[in-house]
Amino acid sequence: MNQLNKVVSLSMILLLGVWVSHGEALRIVEPKAGTVVKTGETFTFVVELGPEDSWVRFINYPGCDDCLDHPITDTTRPLQIKHTPTVPLETDLGENFLTVGISDGDLDNGRLENTEIPLIVISGTPPVEIVQEPLAEFDRIGGVDVSLTPEEIRYGDGVVREHPKSEFRYTSSDPEVVAIGPMGDWQALKEGSATVTIRHKPSGLEKEVPVTVKVHPLARITLKHKPPVAVIAPATLTVKSGEKVTLDGQGSFDPEGMPFRYEWVWRGGPSFDINNGPTVTFTAPDVSQPEEVVITLQLHKYLPDNRHQMSSLRAVSRIRVEP
Repeated sequence: MNQLNKVVSLSMILLLGVWVSHGEALRIVEPKAGTVVKTGETFTFVVELGPEDSWVRFINYPGCDDCLDHPITDTTRPLQIKHTPTVPLETDLGENFLTVGISDGDLDNGRLENTEIPLIVISGTPPVEIVQEPLAEFDRIGGVDVSLTPEEIRYGDGVVREHPKSEFRYTSSDPEVVAIGPMGDWQALKEGSATVTIRHKPSGLEKEVPVTVKVHPLARITLKHKPPVAVIAPATLTVKSGEKVTLDGQGSFDPEGMPFRYEWVWRGGPSFDINNGPTVTFTAPDVSQPEEVVITLQLHKYLPDNRHQMSSLRAVSRIRVEP
């Protein structure tokens, strides 16, 4: 072997030696990505630190941010840090992250590097009750109330957690008294009483809510009228980012032939400008992964006294936007 080859070989050995001795800067040994952890219960994580010129600056796990009171500056390498924390009861359910950050030695201005893995948080106790007011009252015909839609469930540990509206289903015992829209709107259609049954589909929990419709004397004019009806076409659609989308509300109508105005609103997903009118056209937003955009249409009309207004239940179009 000539002198040049000896030098090159020696250099490679030295470089390899440095790489092997330092290894990964930071590694989460356990748990594995996607591990399920429960609120109120402990789980174990092990973090391994590689380079000698760094130390742990912070560790975040579900329900706890900046969970280190002081940096871990032990210079032993490799260094494994083991911790068995309890997941706080109030932690949000679903995907959370275990995140570990290291510094190169300067606590104030040093390089900061971190790594993380997703963890799935579930409740350590079962859901026990839908949180909902026991009585709903309407004082005018055509009144729409969106606040009656429950989004919260009380669990066995006493914590009330929010859930997506899409997990609930509503059934009216008398749709001629109270109608329920696809977005969970409740609308009074005539005086009387009814019962709305609320069901949380994932857990099977149900709750019955008595409803009364008694029109206020100052709103008696609403007894003579009916609210408009909103219709969107198409109701579902799949498009690509940047594609033109047109939604048609021209199938909407008023049973009494009275004029009304359109109100289009996007809900969820990336935001974009939308104009009110019988139809709307917009460009599907740029997304890096599939996302759902929900567009609603609600109609509003003034009654002959020009004081009282009636609105429709919200019609909905669900649009899946793909990259």
